[in-house]
Amino acid sequence: MSWCQGRWSPRQGAYPRATWRELCLASIVAIVLVAGAIPLDELLNRLSIRRPVFHSERDFQLELAWEAKLADPGIQVFLETRPARGMHLDVAFEKDGCYTAVELKYLTRGWSGEVNGQHYDLKTHSAHDRGRYGVVRDVWRVEQFASRPNSNGAVVVLTNDPSYLSPSSRASRDAAFRIHDGAVLAGLRAWDGSPPSRDMVDLKLAGSYQLQWSDYSTGDIGPRLWQLVIEVDRGVG
Repeated sequence: MSWCQGRWSPRQGAYPRATWRELCLASIVAIVLVAGAIPLDELLNRLSIRRPVFHSERDFQLELAWEAKLADPGIQVFLETRPARGMHLDVAFEKDGCYTAVELKYLTRGWSGEVNGQHYDLKTHSAHDRGRYGVVRDVWRVEQFASRPNSNGAVVVLTNDPSYLSPSSRASRDAAFRIHDGAVLAGLRAWDGSPPSRDMVDLKLAGSYQLQWSDYSTGDIGPRLWQLVIEVDRGVG
């Protein structure tokens, strides 16, 4: 594992300049670093204070990129990048030869209101099977990037729809793509029956990911948003 794929622990306070071995020995809770420079959870925490809700996924993408530049002006940020033929990423970060890919999902249900003087009108995305599949496909996509030298990545999901967080006792064709709290994504993810569309093919993941949701914003102002951060911080090829 390279320094670019290293992790930082909140126990250490401000991000230290230490060797990977020292970080590893000191860590209790490990957080992936963006471009080897900024803890991803720190970026999201800062962003949630400034922007507790977004108009759209594109709005979320731009604001996360801006937050990274505010935290470290030396980081290069690339939106909607294509680092290789057939590979598309929402956001890529680079610093000193360390690369991080971040795929974003903003899965909403209807909500309308004003937050910090800005009016929001969130749309309902009712096709939950497509939403879940999109998250798993993003994990698969980031795995392709993270297998490259000096690279890591993550998938970040925001939602105000609690149905994504809860398991279901009902059989469904998208059972392998469930992303509820505590679910494990690993190996072959296949539809139980016909997929919603031909391009939604079965996916085989190289890594194993236990999913844990947490609060992004509590709803004190605006809607309550939950976040899911799926870290892909090692080569999987």
